[in-house]
Amino acid sequence: MKAAGYDVDLDKFIAMKIQDVTPEYAQAMAQSGFGKPSADELIACKIHGVTPDYISGLKLQGFQLKSFQDAISFRIFEVTPEFVAGMKGAGFSDLTSQQLVALRVQGVTPEYAQQIAREYPGASVEDVIKTRIFRIDASFIESAKKHGFTHLSLEKLVQLRITGLLDDESVKQ
Repeated sequence: MKAAGYDVDLDKFIAMKIQDVTPEYAQAMAQSGFGKPSADELIACKIHGVTPDYISGLKLQGFQLKSFQDAISFRIFEVTPEFVAGMKGAGFSDLTSQQLVALRVQGVTPEYAQQIAREYPGASVEDVIKTRIFRIDASFIESAKKHGFTHLSLEKLVQLRITGLLDDESVKQ
């Protein structure tokens, strides 16, 4: 690792050895577009399974990561090239890294996002996240319509959910 340009203290060398950070891995990561990673970045990337292939897969989807930290966050929250492609297919392109991570944290799938966008054309990413947080799905929207709440904005739908007006007794207990 010293020959690869890593002159760090013994604890860092031990941590790199434990995580199987090799000079070849360090070199490959240095060529992934973010410059030479620090020892800590290499260790974190290795722990979370960030590889040059993972980074290039995201780049092939047209998403430009800005740092190793972005790649680590994506890996932790399972922002995969397939997820990015699915969100694009659902009509949500040009998403920021923060938006992609927020979508995954809240459990939004491309199918869910497409469902909300179909029901509410022009819904933003923040709208989709908000509906997921408040458990607004096709069945809740249908229930609202059956109860005469038609043509509600997403904001009004969220307010309706918050009131609990449509919850059945088993949900309230």
